[in-house]
Amino acid sequence: MNEKRLKYINNEILNKTNKEYGEFFKDYSWNVNGYDYNIKLDLVYNNWIKDIKVNRRNVKNLFSYLNKSSISVDGILVEELMKSGNIHNHLLIYTNSKIGTFKSKVFGYWSKVGSLNCVKYDSGKNGYDYLSKHLGKTQFNNWELISLL
Repeated sequence: MNEKRLKYINNEILNKTNKEYGEFFKDYSWNVNGYDYNIKLDLVYNNWIKDIKVNRRNVKNLFSYLNKSSISVDGILVEELMKSGNIHNHLLIYTNSKIGTFKSKVFGYWSKVGSLNCVKYDSGKNGYDYLSKHLGKTQFNNWELISLL
């Protein structure tokens, strides 16, 4: 992906829409699971991944792997294109697993394809705004419910 071809959009309507996405993200886990998110996860690739379909397949495979270990996962996936042209992922997750177990399982799987940052979710830090602020600003910045992958 050539950075010069990447069109970055920034306007009031998009910013307002992204705030509304942020509110949806904020309430989603409470409304669906009855609990707030408990994990904030960032997934980055070691090799260049520029295809959303490939990225979604990789993330879906990660969650299938976790499910086989009786770790259920729900939440929000946001895919962003970095300035370098590589896709990376931000996720807010509710899981039935303890954070240490979850992190260990995710690291065991994802370390084969990239790096990750997995921390306990802190609702006071507005992680939902962090996820929504760049949506739609390029043609590659998308989101999806984890349950729909």
